[in-house]
Amino acid sequence: MKKILWLFALMALLAACSASDSTSGNDDQSVAEESSSSVSKNDSDDDDISSESSKDKSSSSSKKAKSSSSAKESKSSSSSVAAKESSSSKGVSSSSEDLSSSSEEAPSSSSIASSSSRFNCQRDYYCASIAEKCDEDMLDSFKIVTKSETRYYHCDTNGWQYLTHAEYDTFGKKCEADGDTLWSNHVFKHEDDSLNTGRTLYICREGKPEQVINYLKHIYFECNEKNQNRVVQKKYSSFICQGNAWSLLDQETGTMVDPRDGKEYRTVGIGNHLWMQEELRYNQNPSTNVTYTWSTAMGGIPAAVKEGAILNTYVQGVCPDGWRVASHTDLVELSSYFKAMSAWVSNFEQQCYIGKENWFRSGSQYDHYEGTDCMNTMFFPADISVIGKKLKESDKGHLTGMWVSWGREYEGEALLISNARFTGGTTVPFKEYGNYSMSSAFTVRCVKNEDGEYAYKTALQAPTYTVSR
Repeated sequence: MKKILWLFALMALLAACSASDSTSGNDDQSVAEESSSSVSKNDSDDDDISSESSKDKSSSSSKKAKSSSSAKESKSSSSSVAAKESSSSKGVSSSSEDLSSSSEEAPSSSSIASSSSRFNCQRDYYCASIAEKCDEDMLDSFKIVTKSETRYYHCDTNGWQYLTHAEYDTFGKKCEADGDTLWSNHVFKHEDDSLNTGRTLYICREGKPEQVINYLKHIYFECNEKNQNRVVQKKYSSFICQGNAWSLLDQETGTMVDPRDGKEYRTVGIGNHLWMQEELRYNQNPSTNVTYTWSTAMGGIPAAVKEGAILNTYVQGVCPDGWRVASHTDLVELSSYFKAMSAWVSNFEQQCYIGKENWFRSGSQYDHYEGTDCMNTMFFPADISVIGKKLKESDKGHLTGMWVSWGREYEGEALLISNARFTGGTTVPFKEYGNYSMSSAFTVRCVKNEDGEYAYKTALQAPTYTVSR
């Protein structure tokens, strides 16, 4: 019986060894030792040995299966994580590339903020009132802000920029050198002068434009070192720059006949206009009388002018067809040439108005101006009367006056000229633009109408305008 038991034990041992050899190649030593121990320990109980062996084999197989499954799950999990990481990495990379690509096409948010901030108005009191934001849509636009004064702003890539009136009026034009002149971009009409429409002239100083005095509006250039011997040609006269002043170089002179009465008059070119070189003597009795009231000179007084409206335009009035009574604008042009020729020499302009002959010179040379008549206008003394000013006996030979086609209420503008150096010697100073009673008696100088210029037949047909007081 014992032999039989030993035989079963040997067979079980061989079966265990066979099962161990048939494993995947990774010997589980703990399983074999456990089986061997079980055989030696339970020699007397073959069933128990056999049962334990089966359990051990089953446990071993289960552990191996779990280990294999765990390995697979681990591997699968690893692969999944790797795949996710790879995917995530690819996503980040892609996003990075998109941002990189996007940054080439548009500024970053910080750049945009910086870019946006540059469009903010420079916050001064005037600029702050501009409602529009200076952005891409407003680039190169202008805003004019009027409060206690008027200011000008231009929108550029740095925001609303303040401009002086001269910079605004000449925007886009450049000062190349001091003394250069720039014409304004805008045409202005002064409310108190219907004829004074046109462009403003600016002169360059230290690289910036400055508005010039009216005298350069007709010469166009400053007489300086750069313009030495430069000649400016106008329609009826020309000027040359010598030293620091302009001089008359050439001038058209001639005669004209008034077809109404056959009287002949000398004419002289003043820049772009042809003037009578002597006072009009039409319809006068005696013929030596050369003075008119404003109403006679202009052909009447408009009712609107009597009520406070202003007349300031070209009026033929008492002048022959094709000619007009000298206007305020004509006088400004004449005066501008005198100033350009004076180079600001004291008394030079005064002497330009005064003719070289027929002026009375009483007392010493210091009591009167010597006339230079620098534009050959030949203004001579006349027997004028000024309502509201009682002329002295001493005024005779020292004084003349000329009507201008400007009127308001019962006053008309006139130019009075005196060769007296001191007003103590005459009633009025040497040259005085002023408004005088329309009942005063002054002379008339006629100016020829140029192409494009239109003179109303009389003041009664001329337009008037009003201004706020």
